[in-house]
Amino acid sequence: MTASRREKTKTMSSGEIFWINGPVVKARSDEPFTMKEAVSVGEAGLAAEVIRLDGDAVTIQVFEDTTGLRPGDPVEGHGAPLSVRLGPGLL
Repeated sequence: MTASRREKTKTMSSGEIFWINGPVVKARSDEPFTMKEAVSVGEAGLAAEVIRLDGDAVTIQVFEDTTGLRPGDPVEGHGAPLSVRLGPGLL
């Protein structure tokens, strides 16, 4: 997701990465995230989804290459589950 698309998306929660292991990252947040919530990770806005909640720690599965992510990078929630709009030609 580009920065301009991220600005148009209502962000419900935000946090900061503190742990990275391949496509899985953990972030801390004082704001509530929900299970299966779509999130944007890092400055590039990588597509991801919340897979675990544990107090103020949120575990996130990133669906893109995480090379270049660093502790301290932002995580922004979308307030809704990950979804894809389908049309007649895609079914």
